[in-house]
Amino acid sequence: DIKFARDLALKTDYKMIQLPAGVRHYFFIHKSKIFLDGGLNMNLPMSSSITYSGSSKRIENSVNFFGGLGFNYNRYSIEARYNFGYNLISENDNSETKYTSFNIIASYNFL
Repeated sequence: DIKFARDLALKTDYKMIQLPAGVRHYFFIHKSKIFLDGGLNMNLPMSSSITYSGSSKRIENSVNFFGGLGFNYNRYSIEARYNFGYNLISENDNSETKYTSFNIIASYNFL
């Protein structure tokens, strides 16, 4: 919950599945690789809403861009990824709710 100076309370319940699709370019350095990637995220909220001033708004499906930089060694990799802002509620609403995020992604490749 966030309290504003005018005693306006805001509550956000945000759960989502994010499906990324994009491209990745590798720069080879001996047995390791550095990579850059970028693409689109399809954001699918699961029963998510924003409540303020006694009214509740449903969080809509959305699409946004992402960009990342990572390092890969053998089957291990780590990536820093920035997800550019997108509006959580309908574009037809007068409110603006920009959401951005920064992720650190660690992975292991089984194949």
